[in-house]
Amino acid sequence: MKNLVTSGIVLLVSIFNLQFLLGEIRRTSSRSPISVLDDELLSVASKPNRWGYTLRWPPTMFDSGLTYWFDGVYILRYNSTSEEDVEKLFIEIYRPYLHDLNSIRSIRPWLDTFPMTPDSLSFCLGFDDASSNPVLPPNIATIHLDRGALHFSKYVGNQPGSQILYKPFNERQAREITGLKDLYCPQCPRQSVNPKPRLPEFIPIRGSYDSPIMMAQIGLVKKFCATNNLAITTFGTVGKHYFDSRAFDFALRGSQNINLEQAKALAARCNKEMLSFAQTSQLYKDYIKERSTWKNEQHPSPTPIPEQFAYRISFWDENIDRPVAPYIAEIRLLDGKLVYFTADDNQQLVLAFEESFADSLANRAAVSASESENPK
Repeated sequence: MKNLVTSGIVLLVSIFNLQFLLGEIRRTSSRSPISVLDDELLSVASKPNRWGYTLRWPPTMFDSGLTYWFDGVYILRYNSTSEEDVEKLFIEIYRPYLHDLNSIRSIRPWLDTFPMTPDSLSFCLGFDDASSNPVLPPNIATIHLDRGALHFSKYVGNQPGSQILYKPFNERQAREITGLKDLYCPQCPRQSVNPKPRLPEFIPIRGSYDSPIMMAQIGLVKKFCATNNLAITTFGTVGKHYFDSRAFDFALRGSQNINLEQAKALAARCNKEMLSFAQTSQLYKDYIKERSTWKNEQHPSPTPIPEQFAYRISFWDENIDRPVAPYIAEIRLLDGKLVYFTADDNQQLVLAFEESFADSLANRAAVSASESENPK
Protein backbone atom coordinates (compact mmCIF):
# COMPACT_ATOMS: atom_id res chain seq x y z
CA MET A 1 0.00 0.00 0.00
CA LYS A 2 2.82 2.32 0.94
CA ASN A 3 4.52 1.66 -2.40
CA LEU A 4 1.25 2.35 -4.21
CA VAL A 5 0.85 5.72 -2.46
CA THR A 6 4.46 6.61 -3.20
CA SER A 7 4.01 5.66 -6.86
CA GLY A 8 0.88 7.80 -7.02
CA ILE A 9 2.70 10.81 -5.58
CA VAL A 10 5.58 10.35 -8.01
CA LEU A 11 3.08 10.14 -10.89
CA LEU A 12 1.30 13.33 -9.79
CA VAL A 13 4.59 15.19 -9.44
CA SER A 14 5.64 13.97 -12.88
CA ILE A 15 2.38 15.15 -14.41
CA PHE A 16 2.75 18.52 -12.68
CA ASN A 17 6.32 18.91 -13.93
CA LEU A 18 5.26 17.95 -17.45
CA GLN A 19 2.41 20.47 -17.43
CA PHE A 20 4.74 23.13 -16.07
CA LEU A 21 7.32 22.34 -18.76
CA LEU A 22 4.73 22.44 -21.53
CA GLY A 23 3.42 25.71 -20.16
CA GLU A 24 6.91 27.17 -20.19
CA ILE A 25 7.42 25.98 -23.75
CA ARG A 26 4.15 27.56 -24.84
CA ARG A 27 4.99 30.82 -23.12
CA THR A 28 8.52 31.07 -24.45
CA SER A 29 7.52 30.06 -27.97
CA SER A 30 4.94 32.86 -28.19
CA ARG A 31 7.41 35.57 -29.07
CA SER A 32 6.31 39.16 -29.40
CA PRO A 33 6.64 41.00 -32.70
CA ILE A 34 9.33 43.14 -31.07
CA SER A 35 11.39 40.00 -30.31
CA VAL A 36 10.98 38.77 -33.87
CA LEU A 37 12.09 42.13 -35.20
CA ASP A 38 15.03 42.21 -32.80
CA ASP A 39 16.37 39.18 -34.70
CA GLU A 40 16.31 41.26 -37.88
CA LEU A 41 18.20 44.04 -36.14
CA LEU A 42 20.76 41.60 -34.80
CA SER A 43 21.44 40.25 -38.29
CA VAL A 44 22.46 43.74 -39.40
CA ALA A 45 24.16 44.77 -36.17
CA SER A 46 26.39 41.70 -35.88
CA LYS A 47 27.54 41.30 -39.47
CA PRO A 48 31.30 41.54 -40.18
CA ASN A 49 32.60 45.04 -40.83
CA ARG A 50 35.82 46.54 -42.13
CA TRP A 51 36.47 48.53 -38.95
CA GLY A 52 36.66 45.43 -36.77
CA TYR A 53 34.16 46.55 -34.14
CA THR A 54 32.19 43.89 -32.32
CA LEU A 55 28.77 43.96 -30.70
CA ARG A 56 28.92 43.76 -26.91
CA TRP A 57 25.25 44.42 -26.07
CA PRO A 58 22.73 43.84 -28.85
CA PRO A 59 20.38 46.54 -30.08
CA THR A 60 16.69 46.32 -29.35
CA MET A 61 13.49 48.30 -29.88
CA PHE A 62 12.46 50.72 -27.16
CA ASP A 63 9.78 53.36 -26.76
CA SER A 64 11.71 56.58 -26.21
CA GLY A 65 10.36 60.06 -26.73
CA LEU A 66 8.23 59.90 -29.85
CA THR A 67 10.50 57.46 -31.61
CA TYR A 68 11.59 53.89 -31.56
CA TRP A 69 15.32 53.76 -31.23
CA PHE A 70 18.00 51.10 -31.27
CA ASP A 71 20.86 51.15 -28.83
CA GLY A 72 23.66 48.65 -29.25
CA VAL A 73 27.09 49.08 -27.71
CA TYR A 74 29.91 48.36 -30.14
CA ILE A 75 33.50 47.91 -29.04
CA LEU A 76 36.51 48.88 -31.14
CA ARG A 77 40.21 48.63 -30.32
CA TYR A 78 41.07 52.26 -30.64
CA ASN A 79 42.42 55.08 -28.51
CA SER A 80 42.45 58.79 -29.06
CA THR A 81 42.25 61.97 -27.02
CA SER A 82 40.98 63.93 -30.02
CA GLU A 83 37.25 64.60 -30.21
CA GLU A 84 37.63 65.44 -33.88
CA ASP A 85 39.25 62.09 -34.73
CA VAL A 86 36.69 60.11 -32.70
CA GLU A 87 33.84 62.01 -34.31
CA LYS A 88 35.13 61.30 -37.83
CA LEU A 89 35.43 57.60 -37.02
CA PHE A 90 31.93 57.55 -35.54
CA ILE A 91 30.38 59.14 -38.63
CA GLU A 92 32.24 56.75 -40.93
CA ILE A 93 30.75 53.78 -39.03
CA TYR A 94 27.30 55.24 -38.38
CA ARG A 95 26.33 56.18 -41.94
CA PRO A 96 26.26 52.61 -43.42
CA TYR A 97 24.70 51.31 -40.17
CA LEU A 98 21.78 53.74 -40.53
CA HIS A 99 21.38 52.84 -44.20
CA ASP A 100 21.34 49.09 -43.48
CA LEU A 101 18.68 49.41 -40.77
CA ASN A 102 16.49 51.60 -42.99
CA SER A 103 16.72 48.82 -45.56
CA ILE A 104 15.04 46.24 -43.26
CA ARG A 105 11.52 46.45 -44.61
CA SER A 106 9.79 44.25 -42.03
CA ILE A 107 10.49 46.68 -39.17
CA ARG A 108 9.03 49.74 -40.90
CA PRO A 109 5.45 49.56 -39.55
CA TRP A 110 6.86 49.29 -36.01
CA LEU A 111 8.93 52.44 -36.35
CA ASP A 112 7.56 55.71 -35.10
CA THR A 113 9.98 57.48 -37.43
CA PHE A 114 10.74 56.09 -40.87
CA PRO A 115 13.12 56.61 -42.52
CA MET A 116 15.17 56.61 -39.32
CA THR A 117 17.42 59.60 -38.73
CA PRO A 118 20.11 60.52 -36.19
CA ASP A 119 17.25 61.83 -34.02
CA SER A 120 15.63 58.41 -33.78
CA LEU A 121 18.51 55.94 -34.12
CA SER A 122 20.75 55.77 -31.08
CA PHE A 123 24.25 54.34 -31.41
CA CYS A 124 27.06 53.89 -28.88
CA LEU A 125 30.69 53.18 -29.75
CA GLY A 126 33.10 52.23 -26.95
CA PHE A 127 36.86 51.80 -27.13
CA ASP A 128 39.07 49.03 -25.69
CA ASP A 129 42.82 48.73 -25.53
CA ALA A 130 44.89 45.79 -26.85
CA SER A 131 44.09 43.83 -23.66
CA SER A 132 40.32 44.23 -24.18
CA ASN A 133 40.07 46.67 -21.26
CA PRO A 134 38.29 50.02 -21.58
CA VAL A 135 40.71 52.76 -22.54
CA LEU A 136 41.66 55.04 -19.66
CA PRO A 137 41.99 58.81 -19.40
CA PRO A 138 42.98 60.96 -21.14
CA ASN A 139 41.60 58.81 -23.97
CA ILE A 140 37.96 59.12 -24.92
CA ALA A 141 36.14 55.98 -23.75
CA THR A 142 32.77 56.25 -25.53
CA ILE A 143 30.97 58.31 -28.10
CA HIS A 144 27.19 58.04 -27.98
CA LEU A 145 24.54 59.44 -30.29
CA ASP A 146 21.31 59.67 -28.29
CA ARG A 147 18.15 61.45 -29.49
CA GLY A 148 20.08 63.64 -31.88
CA ALA A 149 22.83 64.65 -29.44
CA LEU A 150 26.41 63.38 -29.64
CA HIS A 151 28.11 62.75 -26.28
CA PHE A 152 31.77 62.08 -25.49
CA SER A 153 32.68 60.35 -22.21
CA LYS A 154 35.77 59.22 -20.29
CA TYR A 155 36.24 56.72 -17.47
CA VAL A 156 37.07 57.74 -13.93
CA GLY A 157 40.38 56.57 -12.47
CA ASN A 158 43.50 55.18 -14.05
CA GLN A 159 43.12 51.46 -13.28
CA PRO A 160 41.74 48.84 -15.70
CA GLY A 161 38.22 47.77 -14.79
CA SER A 162 37.03 51.13 -13.48
CA GLN A 163 33.64 51.10 -15.15
CA ILE A 164 32.41 54.49 -13.95
CA LEU A 165 31.96 57.04 -16.70
CA TYR A 166 32.21 60.76 -16.24
CA LYS A 167 29.12 62.63 -17.22
CA PRO A 168 29.52 63.47 -20.91
CA PHE A 169 32.01 66.29 -21.09
CA ASN A 170 30.73 67.53 -24.41
CA GLU A 171 27.41 67.45 -26.22
CA ARG A 172 26.69 68.43 -29.79
CA GLN A 173 23.52 68.30 -31.85
CA ALA A 174 23.62 66.01 -34.88
CA ARG A 175 22.10 68.76 -37.04
CA GLU A 176 25.29 70.77 -36.53
CA ILE A 177 27.70 67.96 -37.40
CA THR A 178 29.04 67.72 -40.92
CA GLY A 179 28.45 64.19 -42.13
CA LEU A 180 25.36 63.66 -39.95
CA LYS A 181 23.14 66.63 -40.79
CA ASP A 182 22.66 65.46 -44.38
CA LEU A 183 21.28 62.14 -43.07
CA TYR A 184 18.05 63.86 -42.08
CA CYS A 185 16.71 63.02 -45.53
CA PRO A 186 18.03 59.52 -46.25
CA GLN A 187 17.25 58.17 -49.68
CA CYS A 188 14.68 55.41 -49.30
CA PRO A 189 12.89 55.29 -52.67
CA ARG A 190 9.97 52.98 -53.33
CA GLN A 191 10.99 49.78 -55.04
CA SER A 192 9.71 46.33 -55.88
CA VAL A 193 11.17 43.53 -53.77
CA ASN A 194 11.26 39.80 -54.47
CA PRO A 195 10.46 37.78 -52.47
CA LYS A 196 7.88 39.97 -50.82
CA PRO A 197 8.71 40.80 -47.19
CA ARG A 198 6.54 39.22 -44.51
CA LEU A 199 5.33 41.00 -41.39
CA PRO A 200 5.03 39.20 -38.03
CA GLU A 201 1.52 38.93 -36.65
CA PHE A 202 0.46 40.82 -33.55
CA ILE A 203 1.14 38.61 -30.52
CA PRO A 204 0.09 39.87 -27.07
CA ILE A 205 3.11 40.12 -24.80
CA ARG A 206 2.85 38.57 -21.33
CA GLY A 207 2.56 40.94 -18.41
CA SER A 208 0.33 43.99 -18.74
CA TYR A 209 -1.32 42.52 -21.85
CA ASP A 210 -2.82 39.80 -19.64
CA SER A 211 -4.87 42.28 -17.59
CA PRO A 212 -8.66 42.33 -18.10
CA ILE A 213 -8.65 45.96 -19.19
CA MET A 214 -5.90 45.41 -21.76
CA MET A 215 -7.63 42.34 -23.18
CA ALA A 216 -10.87 44.33 -23.41
CA GLN A 217 -9.07 47.13 -25.26
CA ILE A 218 -7.42 44.64 -27.61
CA GLY A 219 -10.82 43.08 -28.28
CA LEU A 220 -12.30 46.47 -29.13
CA VAL A 221 -9.44 47.34 -31.49
CA LYS A 222 -9.55 43.92 -33.15
CA LYS A 223 -13.24 44.47 -33.89
CA PHE A 224 -12.49 47.92 -35.30
CA CYS A 225 -9.73 46.44 -37.48
CA ALA A 226 -12.02 43.69 -38.79
CA THR A 227 -14.60 46.22 -39.99
CA ASN A 228 -12.05 48.65 -41.46
CA ASN A 229 -9.58 46.32 -43.21
CA LEU A 230 -6.74 47.02 -40.77
CA ALA A 231 -4.35 44.95 -38.65
CA ILE A 232 -2.95 45.55 -35.18
CA THR A 233 0.75 46.32 -35.07
CA THR A 234 1.06 46.58 -31.31
CA PHE A 235 -0.08 48.37 -28.15
CA GLY A 236 1.74 50.95 -26.04
CA THR A 237 3.90 52.36 -28.82
CA VAL A 238 2.58 55.77 -29.71
CA GLY A 239 3.04 58.20 -26.84
CA LYS A 240 5.94 59.74 -25.00
CA HIS A 241 6.59 56.87 -22.61
CA TYR A 242 4.73 54.18 -20.71
CA PHE A 243 4.33 56.12 -17.48
CA ASP A 244 2.29 59.12 -18.57
CA SER A 245 -1.36 60.03 -18.31
CA ARG A 246 -2.52 58.01 -21.32
CA ALA A 247 -4.64 54.96 -20.78
CA PHE A 248 -5.31 53.68 -24.30
CA ASP A 249 -2.79 53.62 -27.15
CA PHE A 250 -1.99 51.37 -30.08
CA ALA A 251 -0.59 51.23 -33.61
CA LEU A 252 -2.46 49.81 -36.60
CA ARG A 253 -1.55 49.24 -40.23
CA GLY A 254 -3.40 48.84 -43.50
CA SER A 255 -2.67 48.32 -47.20
CA GLN A 256 -5.49 50.34 -48.78
CA ASN A 257 -5.08 53.64 -50.64
CA ILE A 258 -7.32 56.28 -49.05
CA ASN A 259 -7.61 60.02 -49.62
CA LEU A 260 -7.77 62.69 -46.93
CA GLU A 261 -11.55 62.69 -46.55
CA GLN A 262 -11.62 58.90 -46.21
CA ALA A 263 -8.80 59.11 -43.67
CA LYS A 264 -10.67 61.72 -41.63
CA ALA A 265 -13.76 59.49 -41.62
CA LEU A 266 -11.67 56.48 -40.52
CA ALA A 267 -10.10 58.47 -37.68
CA ALA A 268 -13.49 59.79 -36.58
CA ARG A 269 -14.89 56.25 -36.35
CA CYS A 270 -11.88 55.17 -34.29
CA ASN A 271 -12.19 58.21 -32.00
CA LYS A 272 -15.88 57.57 -31.46
CA GLU A 273 -15.37 53.92 -30.52
CA MET A 274 -12.53 54.68 -28.09
CA LEU A 275 -14.46 57.46 -26.40
CA SER A 276 -17.63 55.34 -26.16
CA PHE A 277 -15.63 52.50 -24.58
CA ALA A 278 -14.05 54.85 -22.03
CA GLN A 279 -17.42 56.37 -21.14
CA THR A 280 -19.37 53.13 -20.77
CA SER A 281 -16.92 50.38 -19.79
CA GLN A 282 -16.84 49.61 -16.07
CA LEU A 283 -13.50 47.86 -16.62
CA TYR A 284 -12.07 51.10 -17.96
CA LYS A 285 -13.47 53.14 -15.07
CA ASP A 286 -12.05 50.68 -12.53
CA TYR A 287 -8.69 50.77 -14.32
CA ILE A 288 -8.51 54.58 -14.18
CA LYS A 289 -9.48 54.49 -10.50
CA GLU A 290 -6.77 51.91 -9.78
CA ARG A 291 -4.13 53.94 -11.63
CA SER A 292 -4.90 56.95 -9.45
CA THR A 293 -3.26 55.03 -6.59
CA TRP A 294 -0.05 54.21 -8.46
CA LYS A 295 3.07 56.00 -7.30
CA ASN A 296 5.61 57.74 -9.53
CA GLU A 297 3.13 58.14 -12.35
CA GLN A 298 0.97 60.84 -13.86
CA HIS A 299 -2.62 59.90 -13.17
CA PRO A 300 -5.21 59.87 -15.97
CA SER A 301 -8.24 62.11 -15.59
CA PRO A 302 -11.24 60.23 -14.11
CA THR A 303 -13.32 61.77 -16.93
CA PRO A 304 -12.29 60.55 -20.40
CA ILE A 305 -10.42 63.28 -22.29
CA PRO A 306 -8.70 63.21 -25.70
CA GLU A 307 -5.24 63.27 -24.13
CA GLN A 308 -5.87 59.79 -22.70
CA PHE A 309 -5.91 58.30 -26.20
CA ALA A 310 -3.17 57.89 -28.76
CA TYR A 311 -2.80 55.87 -31.92
CA ARG A 312 -0.97 55.61 -35.21
CA ILE A 313 -2.51 54.13 -38.36
CA SER A 314 0.04 53.64 -41.13
CA PHE A 315 -0.42 52.36 -44.65
CA TRP A 316 1.99 50.12 -46.57
CA ASP A 317 1.94 48.37 -49.93
CA GLU A 318 3.05 44.79 -50.61
CA ASN A 319 6.71 45.89 -50.68
CA ILE A 320 6.23 47.67 -47.33
CA ASP A 321 6.60 51.06 -48.94
CA ARG A 322 4.31 53.95 -48.08
CA PRO A 323 1.74 55.08 -50.65
CA VAL A 324 2.68 58.45 -52.11
CA ALA A 325 0.53 61.58 -52.32
CA PRO A 326 -2.33 62.19 -52.78
CA TYR A 327 -3.00 59.08 -50.70
CA ILE A 328 -2.65 59.25 -46.92
CA ALA A 329 0.41 57.44 -45.57
CA GLU A 330 -0.21 57.87 -41.85
CA ILE A 331 -2.79 59.10 -39.33
CA ARG A 332 -1.62 59.99 -35.85
CA LEU A 333 -3.51 60.97 -32.69
CA LEU A 334 -1.39 62.37 -29.89
CA ASP A 335 -2.05 64.96 -27.17
CA GLY A 336 -5.59 65.51 -28.41
CA LYS A 337 -4.56 66.41 -31.97
CA LEU A 338 -5.03 64.42 -35.16
CA VAL A 339 -2.35 64.75 -37.82
CA TYR A 340 -2.59 63.34 -41.35
CA PHE A 341 0.49 62.73 -43.50
CA THR A 342 1.20 61.92 -47.11
CA ALA A 343 4.61 60.57 -48.24
CA ASP A 344 6.99 61.91 -50.87
CA ASP A 345 9.00 59.85 -53.37
CA ASN A 346 11.71 59.22 -50.74
CA GLN A 347 9.20 57.88 -48.18
CA GLN A 348 9.42 61.03 -46.05
CA LEU A 349 6.21 62.00 -44.28
CA VAL A 350 4.69 65.34 -45.34
CA LEU A 351 2.05 67.11 -43.24
CA ALA A 352 -1.29 67.14 -45.06
CA PHE A 353 -3.85 68.22 -42.46
CA GLU A 354 -4.42 68.73 -38.73
CA GLU A 355 -7.56 68.79 -36.60
CA SER A 356 -8.51 68.45 -32.96
CA PHE A 357 -10.10 65.34 -31.47
CA ALA A 358 -13.27 67.34 -30.80
CA ASP A 359 -13.42 68.67 -34.38
CA SER A 360 -13.00 65.14 -35.71
CA LEU A 361 -16.00 63.91 -33.73
CA ALA A 362 -18.08 66.98 -34.62
CA ASN A 363 -17.34 66.65 -38.33
CA ARG A 364 -18.20 62.96 -38.24
CA ALA A 365 -21.46 63.69 -36.41
CA ALA A 366 -22.36 66.29 -39.04
CA VAL A 367 -21.64 63.85 -41.87
CA SER A 368 -23.68 61.09 -40.17
CA ALA A 369 -26.63 63.49 -39.66
CA SER A 370 -26.48 64.58 -43.28
CA GLU A 371 -26.39 60.98 -44.49
CA SER A 372 -29.41 60.03 -42.35
CA GLU A 373 -31.40 63.02 -43.64
CA ASN A 374 -30.47 62.33 -47.24
CA PRO A 375 -30.25 58.56 -47.64
CA LYS A 376 -28.96 57.32 -50.97
